[in-house]
Amino acid sequence: MKVSLLLLLPLVSSYVISARHKHPVEPQDDVVGVGIHFSMSYATAAVRYESGKVENLVMLDADANYIRSMARWADGESKRRCDTLWGKLQCSTAQVLRWSKKRLGLPATTDVGALAAFLQQVKTEVETSLEVKAEKKGHPGAIEVSNILPIFPTLPALEEEDIQDALEYVGLDWVPAVRQSSQFYHETNAAFAGLGNGLCKSWKDARECAKQEAAMMTEHILFLKFDDVSFSATLQYMQTAYHQQGIYAQALDMAHGRDALPVYEIARAKFWARIHEVIVDVAGALQKPPNKIVMMGMFGTDLEFVEVVKAALWEVLEFDVSQLVYANSRTMSRMSAARGAAEFAARSQHWRKSGRKTEESDIPEL
Repeated sequence: MKVSLLLLLPLVSSYVISARHKHPVEPQDDVVGVGIHFSMSYATAAVRYESGKVENLVMLDADANYIRSMARWADGESKRRCDTLWGKLQCSTAQVLRWSKKRLGLPATTDVGALAAFLQQVKTEVETSLEVKAEKKGHPGAIEVSNILPIFPTLPALEEEDIQDALEYVGLDWVPAVRQSSQFYHETNAAFAGLGNGLCKSWKDARECAKQEAAMMTEHILFLKFDDVSFSATLQYMQTAYHQQGIYAQALDMAHGRDALPVYEIARAKFWARIHEVIVDVAGALQKPPNKIVMMGMFGTDLEFVEVVKAALWEVLEFDVSQLVYANSRTMSRMSAARGAAEFAARSQHWRKSGRKTEESDIPEL
């Protein structure tokens, strides 16, 4: 018996992934959703229980193949362009090649192969973590994750098809996070939800939930993510945590992650000056201070980084943003997206099982 779980949240054509054998067991606890956040160089996972409790599960570093694939997806020049005659021919040829590889049991592309390989590793670690937790509760046995909802950074060349192909190769279903058929995978939205924002209280009643969300105020949120291999700034207006169409300013810098921070003073100052510049450019789209500032990433609460953020926003807004920063700890900075993904997953699982799925026409336009 499979324990059906959801994840919120990239494989190589020659990759072979060996699946761990699972002995079916009866579900014994109240796990209703698992969220997985795939970052540029690692992944995090969290679980949400029926009681509403959310627990962190794992954090796993990725290999070089995955990191290279994510960097390619972050490059806008890698994005498929099918709007010209030549572009249409290239896209058509690429689709035939994808289909042929899938028919042979291979990953659809090299990058899909890298994502799938890492996805299999994360899946195994998540299952092991859940098994340990279940055994502590007196319910030993194997647990198999079968449905997931992955969360990713907003990358210009990453397409829904890439994620879907990776999931299919590993044997996982991608369950929508919302009460509609559309897929959903932006890390900013998940981090917002993981910090308790933009979600209805009556989540067990999909229609009542939609009404509560329709009454929420629109907010302007600045997301700042500082990781080991990248830095990003995203400005997004949101009425609910599900509103992923509201990004109106964004920058991703793959050269200024924490690992690239120099030791010597002059070079170090130039590094922080670049981070300052990016924040000023993105925040320049604001007419007034944002409603919230969400700090994300492995080093989202780094003291030097936080001071640079304050200085940059003072330059743009002449406003002390100290009270607007949403990051309670280094752990929350790293785990908020996975925790939000788990919440999305649990709600989706409940709506699907309850049969009270709200029709798309019942969801207000945001």
